[in-house]
Amino acid sequence: MKRFVFFIKLAFCFFISCKAIKRNEKQEVGIEKKIKVEDFITFGCRINDDSIYFILKNNTSKVLRISNPKYWSFIQSNLYSQNEVLVPSIKVKPYIGLRDNMLIIEPYQKIETKFDYTISQLYKVKLKGNYTLNFIYRGKIKIKSINSNFETLSNSVLLEF
Repeated sequence: MKRFVFFIKLAFCFFISCKAIKRNEKQEVGIEKKIKVEDFITFGCRINDDSIYFILKNNTSKVLRISNPKYWSFIQSNLYSQNEVLVPSIKVKPYIGLRDNMLIIEPYQKIETKFDYTISQLYKVKLKGNYTLNFIYRGKIKIKSINSNFETLSNSVLLEF
């Protein structure tokens, strides 16, 4: 009888320890991990007439979910002239309702999204010449069970006014 009680206690302890291990595994899935986003995605931009387009390319064999650059709150643009003089710039405000808007990009695919503001809405340029328009993009990326905030991806486009 003592052996039977001993085995019941042993089985109970084993059952409890297995539950604790499973609980810890579930908690680890939600932890954000630091990743180097440049290894997964390429960020670019292009100008067509007065419109600005952002290009995201998935460089992996995995499906990626990433913040849509046209909605993300930290996107900002700066306009620089070729002689290093800073022309007044605008920081684009987020669309509050769409802050969590994510794009799904299939493996090795490219997605292009049009920015809602035109160049003429963003800037009032008084001097004609060549300018560099620099975009800085920060957001979230999800790859399988990994959720991560990424710091900065940037790209520049040359403009002529």
